[in-house]
Amino acid sequence: MIEPKKTIEYITLFSILSFVFGFFIWNIHLNRFGFSESKIIQTKFILTGAFTVLFVALITLIVILRFQKLFKSYSEQPYKVLVTFVILLFFYILFIFPFFVPAWLGGGMPQTLSIIGSKEQIDELAKITIPRGTGSEVQTGMMCIAYENDDSFIVLLNDRILQLEKENIGGFATLSREDRKSFRKTCRVLSARWLFPLSWWNFAFRFGFVRDYIYSLPEANCKKVEYLQN
Repeated sequence: MIEPKKTIEYITLFSILSFVFGFFIWNIHLNRFGFSESKIIQTKFILTGAFTVLFVALITLIVILRFQKLFKSYSEQPYKVLVTFVILLFFYILFIFPFFVPAWLGGGMPQTLSIIGSKEQIDELAKITIPRGTGSEVQTGMMCIAYENDDSFIVLLNDRILQLEKENIGGFATLSREDRKSFRKTCRVLSARWLFPLSWWNFAFRFGFVRDYIYSLPEANCKKVEYLQN
């Protein structure tokens, strides 16, 4: 039976490890957009790191069990397990974390929100190509929010990425689950547009399912990614 003192030590160690992983993962992700996070103390880093460690460790275990012959002597050669974990970790950071892990699990999948503010604030946002909401002077259209902390948030646009201060807006609003689900497709493609070079897209468009996915986006949102089809 594990002593209470040991349990506390293990929990503390796992929390510290999770925080380090979370800070590391978010900064890699944000650097791909051209930004970095200097505000170190954030609880989301612990959530991100904890989910990442558990998820990648589970996948590593599945790989080991699936390819037992390759890992037959893993107890004598633990580097094989470590190398596998590191490879899967970077695959997770590059391809899974940004697109498929939601914010409530500490993931980097863009949130679909609109900005609320005074008429003057929305006018100022319109000057930097953030569209107004249909029939509203105090709300923008749905936006792809790539990152958010206590002070600022990062918005993905077709031709630029903006980091805006929260003190300059009134708040955020959201739509129904179905509308968010539809717009989330656009945000994933838009996020990928900035995370991967154009040469990758030129290669990806050779595959029919990629073109079909792009063309399936709602017509109102296709303008955000229409140049990917050129």
